[in-house]
Amino acid sequence: MRKIAKIFRKSPTKNTILQKYVKEEIGRELNLILDCSTRWNNLSDMLGRTVRLKNPIKKALIDLKMDVDISQDEFERLFNLSKIFEILKATVEELCKRNANLMTSDAALMFMFKKLDTMHREIVARELVASLKCRIKERR
Repeated sequence: MRKIAKIFRKSPTKNTILQKYVKEEIGRELNLILDCSTRWNNLSDMLGRTVRLKNPIKKALIDLKMDVDISQDEFERLFNLSKIFEILKATVEELCKRNANLMTSDAALMFMFKKLDTMHREIVARELVASLKCRIKERR
């Protein structure tokens, strides 16, 4: 996804083609977001925007005759990763609030585990839940 975001962000001409399809589908311009390698929450934003602009990206790549091909399975994986990152981002924001205490922190973690457990079909979510539970037990 970084490669695709760089293609459209570095070239105004290519971005114009993408924005034409974005306006048709969404009604206003939305640019792709390029993440920063040291900030995980930017990755969440990048994945969310890419999933939202899936069809315009595909159409623009076809118009540009680019050999970057993204399958439906890859977009489904990106969608699932995006959902996982949204859950993690909401939990971390709740944990980082100034008025957070042990009760609210425990509730936020339980919320996160329940949401990730509902994504049981995604292997990444299962592995993440298992490793987080193990790490939290170590810390307690």
